[in-house]
Amino acid sequence: MPYFPPYSEESLQYYLWGLRKGFLRPDYAVPDIEIPEEQTEPYNQGVLAGENYGANGYPVDQVCYDLNAPHRWGKTPTPTFPSTCKLKPSTRSCN
Repeated sequence: MPYFPPYSEESLQYYLWGLRKGFLRPDYAVPDIEIPEEQTEPYNQGVLAGENYGANGYPVDQVCYDLNAPHRWGKTPTPTFPSTCKLKPSTRSCN
């Protein structure tokens, strides 16, 4: 999972503005803002990260849970269903 660089609150704001600009261009016109000299590095890093996310997608953690795996204490959890529902073991669905 991506993270934001450890910038101060003000620098993080410029990083995020750069991220927005890099991610949205060239498809959308993002208005230019005046960037103070001391904030150009966070802003440019944001632009680079935004271009990368725009071209390659935003990375997210892929979480997968094996619902057939035994419970971590060695017991298989028993699902509870309303009395009108019967669990079909082959399909694991209710009818």
